[in-house]
Amino acid sequence: MTIERNDLSTEAVKVNNIYLEDAVTGYRTVKSTGRELIGKGMSISDTGVDGALFRDSWYEPREIKVEFVIQRDTLADMRLSMDALKAILDVNEAHIIFNDDAGYYFIGTPIFDDSITEVQAGLIGSFIIHCSDPFKYSVTEYTATASGGNFSVNYTGTYKSYPTFVVEFANEEDTGGDSTSTSECGFVGFVDQREHVLQFGDPDETDWADVAYPATVPVNKTFKGISGWGANNSSVITGTQAGSVAVAGSDHIYPSGYGSGSGYHGPSLSKVITGETAPIGENFNFSWRQNIVGSKSEFGGCEVILWNNDNGSRTLVGAVRILKTTKDKKCKVSLYVGSTTSKKSYSVACSKIGSCSMKKIGSGITFSVGGKQYEYAATDIENLIANEIAFHFLKNGSKTALGKNYIYKCKLQRFAFDNYEDVQNIFAPGDVLTINTKDAGVYLDDGSATIPAAYLGALGNDWEDFCLIPGSNIIGVDYSDFTTDEPLFTIKYRERFI
Repeated sequence: MTIERNDLSTEAVKVNNIYLEDAVTGYRTVKSTGRELIGKGMSISDTGVDGALFRDSWYEPREIKVEFVIQRDTLADMRLSMDALKAILDVNEAHIIFNDDAGYYFIGTPIFDDSITEVQAGLIGSFIIHCSDPFKYSVTEYTATASGGNFSVNYTGTYKSYPTFVVEFANEEDTGGDSTSTSECGFVGFVDQREHVLQFGDPDETDWADVAYPATVPVNKTFKGISGWGANNSSVITGTQAGSVAVAGSDHIYPSGYGSGSGYHGPSLSKVITGETAPIGENFNFSWRQNIVGSKSEFGGCEVILWNNDNGSRTLVGAVRILKTTKDKKCKVSLYVGSTTSKKSYSVACSKIGSCSMKKIGSGITFSVGGKQYEYAATDIENLIANEIAFHFLKNGSKTALGKNYIYKCKLQRFAFDNYEDVQNIFAPGDVLTINTKDAGVYLDDGSATIPAAYLGALGNDWEDFCLIPGSNIIGVDYSDFTTDEPLFTIKYRERFI
């Protein structure tokens, strides 16, 4: 029990942050009842046999009775105090706090009953606080920011609470002048540990649109089989080729054996595409989906390589190498353009690898791996056709290999571009998105005004079930792959009690 004011009765009442004792001369709270328990209603059906069929239950509105006295020297003064009390209680859905429980509040509407009695020394009376919402809330509003792609909330309330999410997109001046970084975004999403989902914007929106001639798709592989693909007969960037690749689940390939070697080694699977000419062959988008999972004692990875194969003479167009080299759950991503010297290396959670792509337009190549996007220009690859695809699975010497090292599908799409243009994305730099899960309210602040934006929400959003529950809550966050400046995700909530 937390008592805020020792100079007042333990059950003194504060209405919208004002104690009645401070606002009404001679007033004193004597007693309150109705704070302890909430009535519960049930819906049942008669089954004609023993017992009944339970259908639903709910908490009913709460009524809190407050008894008080007003002591003044004259009857006129008592009536003045009574008028002041009626004025301060003439409110709807007020925040009601009791002195002996000052860390929490109820939401209620005061109503006078008929038990006002004049006595020699003053007035004795009572009023009812009708709480349509019967729950008690923490005065403190708790906040947390997402870290590592998740919110982790230890919720100590006794009843579910509907949080507010705030998503802040970085201003352009905050990007540090890096031309490859962007805070523009097409969508944001949230998913809790019970797989309830909230999504806003368009997950299919891209950062730029291509105005292109009709495309060809020379490779669109879901790996139900590997006919037409060769084993260990390509060139690789890292280590040596050994072992074998197999198909599992009719949807992915994996290293069924790594062979042997003292350093990085493992099997490769490759395909040479024939009969393509410029200009369509020069511009492409190559996408694949990857799953890398390893415990603290498991290491290794995979490299995805696009070669220009001119009758067996290979020139590198672009490549991505992903390696788990440490005991944590992070992978090191290395990007290659035109040579086997890495252009960029960065660390990312293995769980964020997922869908990846390399896209080449003329001399520019864009990588999207692990939720990060980087673009490079290299004139030596401008006229190269990427006509060989190679996947190289890697194990490091005698160390234990990864538990999962899978490639699920890949697609190579060609186009001859006439033009391409930047897309004005749904969320711009500096925007602030606010989502109130209690009333399904969505608001977008673009720096000039805050406007309702319910249109941004997906039709299938789990509004009613997306809430914090007593105990540990893990909520994952997501956003567009091309957004390199991660938005700031904040959760705000009050604890709710029965």
